[in-house]
Amino acid sequence: MRLATLSLLSILGTSLAYTLPTDLTQFYLVTTSQSTPSTNSSQLQGVSATAIFAEDPVLQSYLLLRLIGPGYASLPNFTLVDGTLSTIAAGPHGQGSYKYNSTVLSSNSPLKFLPSVQPAGNIALDGGYLLTVGGEKEGWTICEGALGQRVLYWKGANGTCAKTYLHAVREVPYRKP
Repeated sequence: MRLATLSLLSILGTSLAYTLPTDLTQFYLVTTSQSTPSTNSSQLQGVSATAIFAEDPVLQSYLLLRLIGPGYASLPNFTLVDGTLSTIAAGPHGQGSYKYNSTVLSSNSPLKFLPSVQPAGNIALDGGYLLTVGGEKEGWTICEGALGQRVLYWKGANGTCAKTYLHAVREVPYRKP
């Protein structure tokens, strides 16, 4: 009985570990109200996919991360190297592709991406899936941005902010195979 239980736990652990983005080559970011992982991102409590957008679509000097519901055409892939999240996105007016890198986060600041090299950041993955800032797991918030978008902040302090967790996942939520 004990051997069977250990074997089952081993299989479950291997299955869960396989679905987490431990290789960091490409992953998606989702927000959720739970800190524990799920093998199916659609089954995370209060899950929302995220997408990058330009708060100033004309200049597009930086990008932010916002929540996006079902019906999206595609979502950005991210990598994490030296504490900095990176993604590839179109430049202003859809011209060219650029590598956007996250800036160093501090309290009450949005997760911002610039189309330039950034110093080593303070973002890491805990357990291969939960994004942390400076080693802290709690502090991600969803706040209303300037354009009415629900934007990801680190320790957002305005009255519109709600606590969340940020997960790295292999498969996007809501999408049917």
